[in-house]
Amino acid sequence: MSLWLDTSIVGQPDSLEFRKDRDHTFCAICGKVFQPALNRLPDEYYGDSAIYEASVQRRAWAIKHAKTHPEREHLELRASGRMLTPEAIQKLTAYGIIPLSDIVFSGEHEESGRTAPRMPEENETTLKGGIYLGR
Repeated sequence: MSLWLDTSIVGQPDSLEFRKDRDHTFCAICGKVFQPALNRLPDEYYGDSAIYEASVQRRAWAIKHAKTHPEREHLELRASGRMLTPEAIQKLTAYGIIPLSDIVFSGEHEESGRTAPRMPEENETTLKGGIYLGR
């Protein structure tokens, strides 16, 4: 069983196009985050069709992104019993994504969470149709 702490972004830079209150996906290996533009629409345009299409885009990104990591990394993460790698925790903590069970039971994960930046960096990269946060 994994325990998560899901908080808001403290001091989110104005230049960061990201809605913490809307769906997004992330990589448990490297900590990259993806939120389609549809998930950032104003409330009056954010209906069922936008929510569904955004979920399709997030799933497509996750499948494509997973292929950027060798199968060995996927197997190592699964075998570790952890939800995230220490590298992912370094990036995701700033977005309020904190796996408490990983941090409590692993000194390496705890150190990673403790030393992680407290807010997302402003020099994030935006991709067409969505936002891709990470390097």
